[in-house]
Amino acid sequence: MTDGGERTHGGERLGLRERKKRETRAALSLAAIRLCVERGWGDVTIEDIAEAANVSVRTFRNYFSGKAEAVAARHLDRMLAIADELRARPAAEPLWDSIAIAVQARFEAGDDAGGGAGEGPSPTIGGGTGSG
Repeated sequence: MTDGGERTHGGERLGLRERKKRETRAALSLAAIRLCVERGWGDVTIEDIAEAANVSVRTFRNYFSGKAEAVAARHLDRMLAIADELRARPAAEPLWDSIAIAVQARFEAGDDAGGGAGEGPSPTIGGGTGSG
């Protein structure tokens, strides 16, 4: 089905307001991860993350209680999407095949489970500079 509408983990179609909220949440999480990879954990503030996502600190606080939650959110969303995909796999399929296919599908999408902010794949440990 390619209706272009983003769906919840339960499969319902999302409205514009909910899609915008998910995009903002994803943009904040991606900005937090990117800045922490670039600068190191201690050199990133909530103000930096909000600025990078083009929102106010108050908006950041509406979505996350702190930097750690913002970083974890993207990974949590991805894992929830993997769980949904895993549940959708055929019951007769070997478990490891199902897991590999579900995980690979999420990473090939180049998008987080929350519907992405259109910024491509998330940073990976291997993608960092190694200096922190």
